[in-house]
Amino acid sequence: MGDLAILADLQTCDTRLSQLRHRLGNLPEVRELAAVEEDISDAKEKLAQLESEISQIKKEQKRLEHEVLSLETKIAKSNDALYGGSLTSPKEAEALQDEIKSVQRRQTIVEDQIIELMEKEEPIALSFASGSSAVKRLEEHCEEIGGRVLGIQSEIEAEKSEVETERARLVSSVTAELVALYDRQIVRMGGNVGVARLTGTTCGACFLDLSALDLDKIRSADENEVTECPECGAFLVK
Repeated sequence: MGDLAILADLQTCDTRLSQLRHRLGNLPEVRELAAVEEDISDAKEKLAQLESEISQIKKEQKRLEHEVLSLETKIAKSNDALYGGSLTSPKEAEALQDEIKSVQRRQTIVEDQIIELMEKEEPIALSFASGSSAVKRLEEHCEEIGGRVLGIQSEIEAEKSEVETERARLVSSVTAELVALYDRQIVRMGGNVGVARLTGTTCGACFLDLSALDLDKIRSADENEVTECPECGAFLVK
């Protein structure tokens, strides 16, 4: 195999490496994973808000329940005083009865507030339970996508390593001057294909058919003589 033919193989390696790097950086699964992770973040934020609301409700409910206990204790003590025989006048009894009624009214109000809080909490708790289940499903989906991403990345990296090994072998098989020529050609071509094979009458870089005159010049050139495609400027290997 001539040195120029080796450069064509080197170009094949570089083209494949470019494709692999592009694929690695543009996996649709990675974009899908990012979207699911964002959904999880949004869902968890909503759950945190719901959890805060439930916590506030329970805190207020607990306070009211303590107040009910305190009111019940107060009513019990007043009843003991009312019927314990310690009162000395009807006026004291009447005042104590009025106080008991007042406390009972307050107790009714507080108990109604507790019921309202329980009714308020119920739909929030249901939303929290539903949201928690949704987050669990999203996290499972995220884990599944993550596994796929790692698998694909591993496959790409494995092929990339193989191509890099082959590229290193090719570079070591030609002179440094020829590698430098190849590098300059790649720069001159703007990072595009700089060396290609001539397949029939077609340039492997620009895929245009060459004229009979151009083909004759290329085919009659020495094996290691650098010939260019007249259309795109790529080095052509016969």
